Amino acid sequence: MLVVIHMVRGLDSAQRIESLLRGEGLFVRIRPVYKALSDAENYFEIRVLASEMDEARELLMDSGLM
Repeated sequence: MLVVIHMVRGLDSAQRIESLLRGEGLFVRIRPVYKALSDAENYFEIRVLASEMDEARELLMDSGLM
């Protein structure tokens, strides 16, 4: 099951976080919150497996992204 661990504005920011977490071997998905907004203005959910949630949040905090 996937859980939301963070929300960020802009596709570029979401992809940076996705890349960081994938680089550590985590399963990550990003999903836009709104359908009618551009990628730059939209918010994105950063989602990971529930079993990897604690590790993913720790990585974000250690990286200063949370």
